[in-house]
Amino acid sequence: MHNIIQEVFKWQCKLTSLSQSIAIFAGVAIIFLKNIFHKPNISSP
Repeated sequence: MHNIIQEVFKWQCKLTSLSQSIAIFAGVAIIFLKNIFHKPNISSP
């Protein structure tokens, strides 16, 4: 039983770091796209 708990914990750590990486990548991509499509004559909020 203890091995199963350890495996689940390891997978939770992997998934957490993976989701954090995805969130960071998504944030960078959104900022990047905003800069590309930014129109100088429209003021951003």
